[in-house]
Amino acid sequence: SVGDYDFVVEASGNCGVQTLFHRLKQRPGKPLYFGKKEGKLVFGLPGNPSSVLTCFYEYVWTTLETLAGRERKLTAFRAPLSTAFSKKNALTHFLKGVYKNGEVTPSAGQESFRLGSFARANCLIQLNEEVRDYKKGEEVEVHLLPVYG
Repeated sequence: SVGDYDFVVEASGNCGVQTLFHRLKQRPGKPLYFGKKEGKLVFGLPGNPSSVLTCFYEYVWTTLETLAGRERKLTAFRAPLSTAFSKKNALTHFLKGVYKNGEVTPSAGQESFRLGSFARANCLIQLNEEVRDYKKGEEVEVHLLPVYG
């Protein structure tokens, strides 16, 4: 979580964990925490369900695969949007979406507390920080979720 209920940074510091970063310019998952202690990696995931899953797939899963010697990352490629999409702020966005028939469609219900859209998603759509408005047919980066990639 963020604010008064974000105990990760303080608890990690009390345990001697060196903070490598806390907070990213992204949505969902802005309050992601990452630290290290004695060669051990520490992740502090955000509080909302969709934020947790997004950060898990984008950061934790990839790290665990690498540590296991598999060096797998999410399958990434570019595909056209099936519809226009506008975002309200200058943050990198990871949208839950469906890749099908050579194009990608953002799911309805992008709010970080909604899990239904994650249940129907087979990918995350990465929208860059500096672009706010995307047109139908514009190519974006697609990250297939591990089950599909």
